[in-house]
Amino acid sequence: GPGPYAALARAIYGTPPTRRAAATTTGPERKDLLQLYKAVALANLHGHVLDTFTTIAWSTLGYVEDRAVDVEHRHFMEVFRHWCDDNDIPCAAIWTKERGDKHGLHSHILACVPYHLQTAYRVWAKGALERRTGQALLRPTWNQATPKVSTLHISDPKGGRADWENQWEVFHYM
Repeated sequence: GPGPYAALARAIYGTPPTRRAAATTTGPERKDLLQLYKAVALANLHGHVLDTFTTIAWSTLGYVEDRAVDVEHRHFMEVFRHWCDDNDIPCAAIWTKERGDKHGLHSHILACVPYHLQTAYRVWAKGALERRTGQALLRPTWNQATPKVSTLHISDPKGGRADWENQWEVFHYM
């Protein structure tokens, strides 16, 4: 539906792609951008800051076809929802998939992961991808620039506090 909770659900669960993939991503369409904005605003309204930024470079795991990446991305988001439930936190997150020269088709996920669960989230995310693919990840990195391609990169809030400003800076990047 058109309501705010439906917008949040679409931002979390995604919607099927409706256009052909381009060689590189040119940015979200206006309606998609508005949907993402509403999802972040709704999360903020409920006191949740989306301040943990995760990037997954699927090509480093051998997934280069759009359909295969879509399946793996959806699986990751599904097990992330279970991880949130297991840790008794709301699953507040938005995501996009981007195609670029450096990472190929990759996912960006901006989520609310409380500071006290940051280490557990990093361990879980790495393990979830390794269990699913049966492969070790290529140079997973935390909170640093990625000069080379890595499978998993996670940036989280600094100093143990929710970072409202950073949330919107990352949103702008996405």
